[in-house]
Amino acid sequence: MRFSKRPALALVPIAVLLSACMGGGGGDVTQNGSPSRPPSVAFEGHGHRQYHDYVLANGQAVTATFEIDPGSGAVTLTEINDRHGSQMYLTGEGGTSYGTEIVAQNSGFDFDVRETGHTVRASGHYAIWHMEEENVLAVFVVPDMADVNYMSYGTWMAGYGTNSGSVGTGVYGVKTDPALMADAASATYTGLSTGIARRADGSPNIAQSQITLSTSDFENISIASTNTVVENLSLETPVLERAAELDFSGTGTISGADFSANITAATSSGTLDGSFYGPLVREAGGTFQLSGPDVEYIGSFGATGTVTRLP
Repeated sequence: MRFSKRPALALVPIAVLLSACMGGGGGDVTQNGSPSRPPSVAFEGHGHRQYHDYVLANGQAVTATFEIDPGSGAVTLTEINDRHGSQMYLTGEGGTSYGTEIVAQNSGFDFDVRETGHTVRASGHYAIWHMEEENVLAVFVVPDMADVNYMSYGTWMAGYGTNSGSVGTGVYGVKTDPALMADAASATYTGLSTGIARRADGSPNIAQSQITLSTSDFENISIASTNTVVENLSLETPVLERAAELDFSGTGTISGADFSANITAATSSGTLDGSFYGPLVREAGGTFQLSGPDVEYIGSFGATGTVTRLP
């Protein structure tokens, strides 16, 4: 059994989706480039809408390799690479954005809407990028839809439609300067997650959930992922299905602009690592991974909130 390969239909104008997903950037050149990458400028937020030709957003990712049993169709995630540094390169020309490249450990992709077989379609708060010849499927948030300005996050599968490859999930953006958090007293953030999950029946699934983060002192933090739904990618016509066993919660600590937590679900447990983004501390995002006897689940998330300040 192989992952289904549904044709992507552009439900909204491609230029609109690309500009919304990839945002803009500004600032000084941050690297010298290479034979394959020109000099880049640092990502400063989607709201700038200054579409430089090459923009770099730093972040973090979790990746893994996968194999499908041709007989049973069961997927196995192996060589899971815990949270590590990752980069998102945004490309454009003359004010029009057209590409995204993700660089992560043993995984990644290079999407360019000008390439034959590279298509994009809208699905709720997400844009779905399909690279047919490269067998890559990516699901990334549309920042305008999710009300995030200083970050982006998403999930991808390299080897889509085949029996082996890699999967990854990551978050990228402008982390909050800890000095801007000195008078932050409390906050609650709500948002969404996207990820890849192996369920107990062995099926490979794209997952999404609602995320809530709260802190009463910016020293401790609690996290809850609820109402998780999945699409089984091995089905010819996938449908959304509730996956309560993937709901998770946990508590952790905040250090500067970063936070980490231990998380548990019904039959799995793991870790979540995130950061606050933007100068107003109104955005939070990160990655997570859970593992259990019958479950492997990696994902990324983004959320927004209002911070109460000390008098």
